[in-house]
Amino acid sequence: MKWTKERPTEPGWYWCKGGKKINPICILNLKIRSDGMLTCLGFEIKWDDCLWAGPIPEPEEEEGVK
Repeated sequence: MKWTKERPTEPGWYWCKGGKKINPICILNLKIRSDGMLTCLGFEIKWDDCLWAGPIPEPEEEEGVK
């Protein structure tokens, strides 16, 4: 996984680094609306000055752990 300036194009969990409106590094669960707008918890994400990495794959289930 590498940092990129390209905005995510599929839903999932992403690292987000930089930007003037957020902490230096955070993890967001992004949704992609039909118009291409990124959202997180229903809020539009308009951060164009961030670096993105992801989507972060879900962990595999360990047998016997739920």
